[in-house]
Amino acid sequence: MVFFLVIGMMMVPYQVMIIPIFSMIVDLKWLNSYQGLIVPFLFQSFLVFLMRQFFMTVPRELEEAAEVDGLNKIGIFTRIMLPLSKGAICTQIIFSFTGLNLKSETNAFLPYADSDQIPSWGVAYARLCMKRV
Repeated sequence: MVFFLVIGMMMVPYQVMIIPIFSMIVDLKWLNSYQGLIVPFLFQSFLVFLMRQFFMTVPRELEEAAEVDGLNKIGIFTRIMLPLSKGAICTQIIFSFTGLNLKSETNAFLPYADSDQIPSWGVAYARLCMKRV
């Protein structure tokens, strides 16, 4: 049910959400602050969909083997699933900062960049992300 809600949010154009997001920022007194720039755009339905699809590819047997070894759910997530998902997390970071996601109008960096700089940003963030993996 929640998955279909997330998929439905992907179908709503960003232009429909501009005024509600702005009124939320004003109500929270986050106007002209970093919170107003960051927090409303942390949740992006495409990125949730991307992570769900990644975790669907992880074999169930891997989780069952960790349970047999005595790990609880938090241990399974932190010791097995999180290290496996580094590639998907790096993909999320690249999509968020380069505006390659479905709602690229939400990206705050692209209006200030020249069009010939945008591809080099993706390469730079990919290199930064791969150094951490």
